[in-house]
Amino acid sequence: MFVNFLPLSDFQTWCRTVLVPKTLRWSDGGRTKLTLSEHLKHNYQRSQEYEKAGILVEDPTSKEISDAVLEMYQRIRGLCHETDSSKERQERFWEIFTSWSEFWEEHQWVHPGARFGDRYLEGSSEFLR
Repeated sequence: MFVNFLPLSDFQTWCRTVLVPKTLRWSDGGRTKLTLSEHLKHNYQRSQEYEKAGILVEDPTSKEISDAVLEMYQRIRGLCHETDSSKERQERFWEIFTSWSEFWEEHQWVHPGARFGDRYLEGSSEFLR
């Protein structure tokens, strides 16, 4: 399980996991969250680079962390029952992530159990635009 994770370009897609990132927001005063595509465009390694790009970096909330822990636990124990809407969210995530121009340079294979935190996606509809 990866929580409080950045940059998304480093997502460990080769293993069964659940990932919940740090939240990125534009610092222009509107507090608008970055989309997945914007995360991938601004996949910096240093906090100063985010600041220079006008991006605020926020840690996950305690609810986002506990949701990720619960989701991973349910997956490990075989208790996770995906709904049609959760499947659609995962498909949309992978559609955007694998269309990123550098995806196949960085990731040669995607484990079928690699998942982006579903409750994070459910609560952040703008993220998958």
